[in-house]
Amino acid sequence: MGRPVKKVHKSQQQRRKEAEARRAEQQKKEDRLTYIMLGVVAVIFVIFAGFLLF
Repeated sequence: MGRPVKKVHKSQQQRRKEAEARRAEQQKKEDRLTYIMLGVVAVIFVIFAGFLLF
């Protein structure tokens, strides 16, 4: 009886680890998107400022 319980516990830990890994990957993707968006906004701002100055 003890062994199946341990297996279930391990599977739950594995599921938690997998879920955390997925969350981490999604967070990285979201961070990349935010950095790209910030970069695009910065470029547009620089171009707009350049047009205003010249």
